[in-house]
Amino acid sequence: GMTRYFLSDGTPIRPPSDVVSFHEKRMADRFNESLARDYDNISQLAAMDKEGLDVAVLFRTSPLHTNENFEPEYANDLCKAWNDWMADFCKADPRRLKASALITMHDVGLAVEEAKRAVKNGAVGLSLCPEPINGRQIHDRCFDPLWQEAQ
Repeated sequence: GMTRYFLSDGTPIRPPSDVVSFHEKRMADRFNESLARDYDNISQLAAMDKEGLDVAVLFRTSPLHTNENFEPEYANDLCKAWNDWMADFCKADPRRLKASALITMHDVGLAVEEAKRAVKNGAVGLSLCPEPINGRQIHDRCFDPLWQEAQ
């Protein structure tokens, strides 16, 4: 068959299949070890070594705990489960792997309790999303007890 090329100022551009196969090979070369270990804490440390990183503060990528319709206790339980998992993940090398704890904005009392518990379990920071929950933003005065605890 015939391979089609696009031209840019008379220069052939690689067909998309070449770009995709190059990208897949590059990703495989870089991440096969992590993928084989299902991105566990050991592969995290190996990736950090490859990149020359001494310490990483780890953050959740999806703000699962921010649904405004959640009951406060349920939202807090989601945060607790994540924070427990993250504390366990960081045990592979607590000097290098640091957790940022998830905190819910549904109930400030629960947030303060979970912040204390997470820090006791090794968290070095707090992570929450700035979307309003129950009409309150993170700068609402009702969160002052959380910010006082964080200091």
